[in-house]
Amino acid sequence: MVDYSGRDFYFMFMVELHKKYDFVALYSGGLDSSLAIKIIAKRGFSVLAIKFATPFSPGKRITEEKFYFNASLGVDTLVVPLGESYVELIKSPQYGYGSNMNPCIDCKIFFLREAKRVMETIGAKGIITGEVLGQRPMSQNIQALQLIERKSGTTGILLRPLSGKLLPQTELEKSGIISREDLYDINGRTRRQTLELAKRLGVVEFTSPAGGCLLTDPGYARRLKESLEHSEYHLDDLEALKFGRHFRLPDKSKLIVGRNEFENNYLAGFLKNKIILEDALRPGPTCFLSPQASSESIRLSAEICAHYSKSKDDQTALINIKAEKNFALQVKPADDKTVRQYIISL
Repeated sequence: MVDYSGRDFYFMFMVELHKKYDFVALYSGGLDSSLAIKIIAKRGFSVLAIKFATPFSPGKRITEEKFYFNASLGVDTLVVPLGESYVELIKSPQYGYGSNMNPCIDCKIFFLREAKRVMETIGAKGIITGEVLGQRPMSQNIQALQLIERKSGTTGILLRPLSGKLLPQTELEKSGIISREDLYDINGRTRRQTLELAKRLGVVEFTSPAGGCLLTDPGYARRLKESLEHSEYHLDDLEALKFGRHFRLPDKSKLIVGRNEFENNYLAGFLKNKIILEDALRPGPTCFLSPQASSESIRLSAEICAHYSKSKDDQTALINIKAEKNFALQVKPADDKTVRQYIISL
């Protein structure tokens, strides 16, 4: 679970400042969660948007909490990085995966449980999400929505403003805190209604659908599944899946080849204790190999490294190897067939 006791956690500073909010909202950066927040904020309620940064978010990994004012929505936003406990959920979700490696029901339950902890700590009245009835066949049908409420312990305090008129009344409505007239009856997978609502509410900054979760991406999902099959689920392993070209070698070791200078430098910043391979004479990638790789896999990796360097069309290439003992190998660059044989497709 997320640890809220750390002294560097921004949320604790908010508690010390006695900052209060009426609602806590799950915020992905997408259109639906942005609209849900805007609907409630425009009714005069103060909202704290919580954005969970998972290991499967695009771009570089977020490792520190961040608190800022979201000017486009007019609300405070708290970014919370998730780690090992969230990865355990991904490995064996109770309610299964969607079309790729996305366990949407389990994820939503996890997020809501954490949001509820924040809600209770700051004395908020309820939780807001941007879920739309019928938009996602696995996680947003009526049975799934009710299951998520029960398992997360948020029945009665979970408000879904975009489809609220189509769902059973919440305690928030029954008590008069929220009027049903302030809610909407959006249903199904079409984006027409939400895009029209965005124009009316002035919501212009949002990410594309599912753009915040790589688990829905078929290429990334293939890499992740292959990595989990080889028990590679440390946070650094998962971060590396977003970058470079990946190869599974005959001895089950893995080779990662940077595709550009940014990837070379970024991967080198956190892939420690790897065998490093680089072309000694010509420009090329930095390559990262599992430390337990056999001598045969080291040579094969050197050949693949040469394939992606300026030495590709040369008869031979000299590849520097940085391991327990540094040395160099003279190799013939791998041909296209060899590369295709071992690459993990993205």
